[in-house]
Amino acid sequence: MNNILEDLKSYFRETPREKVLKDWNGLDYLDEVGPTVDEFLEISKILYEYRGHFWKEEENCNILANPKFNLRVSF
Repeated sequence: MNNILEDLKSYFRETPREKVLKDWNGLDYLDEVGPTVDEFLEISKILYEYRGHFWKEEENCNILANPKFNLRVSF
């Protein structure tokens, strides 16, 4: 069983250039997904900066450490 690198080397070594270019051009639709890396980082930065305003601190939300969230039931 070859690894991905060996498979790629084999593909480029054995496949005619025209076929490689045709395959590559057929993948354009894959460039149209999700936010770009820059958009993702910008949103992540905003969420990180305002994290304290919207979410409780971790120690308050830790179900195991905070008795307020104790799920033990007594009958």
